[in-house]
Amino acid sequence: MIISDERWATATIVEGDRGHEAYLFDDFNCQVNYEVEHASIKIVTRWCHSFVSRAWMSTDRAYFLVAPSLRTPMGSMAAAFGSEPEAQTANREFPGDVMTFDAAWAHLGTARALNAEDQSIFEGGSNGP
Repeated sequence: MIISDERWATATIVEGDRGHEAYLFDDFNCQVNYEVEHASIKIVTRWCHSFVSRAWMSTDRAYFLVAPSLRTPMGSMAAAFGSEPEAQTANREFPGDVMTFDAAWAHLGTARALNAEDQSIFEGGSNGP
């Protein structure tokens, strides 16, 4: 998989036959879909890039902004932030919902990790260029 924009890059580290294995994703919905479809994997940790600093950080401690105006590679419309104030600041430019990891994962999992063709939950949402 090609990571086209580091702002959206994520990783799931799992316990494999030979130790820890990293699976890289170009958007949060791909990561959530993989984890849902492979429920038997033992997840060691998750990493993502901060939308602000682009540095790797623990996904489990991140705050998320889910907004129709966020143009993500695979249409999750989700960005990660290192703190709630960072997410709230971005929410002024990209109006949406700020949430914790648990809420974001439940949202993406329940929505079956929206893709560019299925954004009907957002009125007027668009993922086009």
